[in-house]
Amino acid sequence: MSFTDRLPAPGEELKKGRSDCRRSVEEFVQKLSKPRTAWIMVPAGEPTEETIKNLASFMEPGDVIIDGGNSYYKDDVRRAGDLKARGIHFVDAGTSGGVWGIDRGYCLMVGARLMSCSDSTQSSTAWRQGLANIPLTPGRENTRGTAHLGYLHCGPVGAGHFVKMVHNGIEYGIMQAYAEGF
Repeated sequence: MSFTDRLPAPGEELKKGRSDCRRSVEEFVQKLSKPRTAWIMVPAGEPTEETIKNLASFMEPGDVIIDGGNSYYKDDVRRAGDLKARGIHFVDAGTSGGVWGIDRGYCLMVGARLMSCSDSTQSSTAWRQGLANIPLTPGRENTRGTAHLGYLHCGPVGAGHFVKMVHNGIEYGIMQAYAEGF
């Protein structure tokens, strides 16, 4: 894995592990194999805008930018249109830890053209967290979907972050209800 960060200290910490930290976005993009896939996880709003614009300036047609943060789904649709004009694919991937996140990995709600989701990201295994040692939910052993693997293709660009927004609304609503009850 290769990372880039605005601050040098976190990068130095990453280098102690199995990660490789780059000093600039340009250096990071050059390190990736073509077709390149760059996954960003930065706060929604201006940090995401700036990061995507910066990344796109060094990417080429056929490359992919994945936003795994909590961006607004309408911004995803706009960004995808801007990047499509340059031949760059855009994928929104709402990310959640889920109840088994510590043991099984995160859960992704993916919004993209199906091709971007499966082909352009250097194989669909990029989305799969796998089953680990957790048994399937009783009655769901013969599922044909991908949710049990840690991801779900929710629809076109914007759908992943839309579903994540609804997920957060339900989660926070339940937490508020518990808080009021206690």
